[in-house]
Amino acid sequence: MSEATQKAYVAGIIDGEGTITLTRLYKNARWKTPIVSVSSTTQERNLRSFTEPLFWFKSMSK
Repeated sequence: MSEATQKAYVAGIIDGEGTITLTRLYKNARWKTPIVSVSSTTQERNLRSFTEPLFWFKSMSK
């Protein structure tokens, strides 16, 4: 699968199951940081291994 196809797949998951927000990490922070979250009731076991080469994950939970 090409890198462009992988990115399109991840974009579809974020669009369907996720959200993108801008958040201040500290109360007095001057800049907002983008946060991407994905939540799903079904477990996709290979999602992390599929997307890890494209992105860096801070955390992932079941």
